[in-house]
Amino acid sequence: MSKDKISVTCAVSGIVTSCRKEVYEKRLDKFGDEATLLSKYICNKAKASLRAGKTVEEIRKESQLAGIDVSGLGVVSEDVLLKYLPKTKKVTQTTKKE
Repeated sequence: MSKDKISVTCAVSGIVTSCRKEVYEKRLDKFGDEATLLSKYICNKAKASLRAGKTVEEIRKESQLAGIDVSGLGVVSEDVLLKYLPKTKKVTQTTKKE
């Protein structure tokens, strides 16, 4: 078992997660390539917050208050977010334009 750790940053919260090289390679296989992995990876805490109905902006504000740098995070694509939004939010997200 390798003790090498690789860090991955959550695209929503900016939380850095460390994982073993084997786990990272499985995630890489799931996402296809490293650029996609880095732009679409969402940590468990952010997934839970999205399921609870919080917006990306609210999650990032909480991260900032916790001292996490979110300035380098980009826009999270809607197809990624739709997997984790509550069902009531999914309808309003896809039909409502502001």
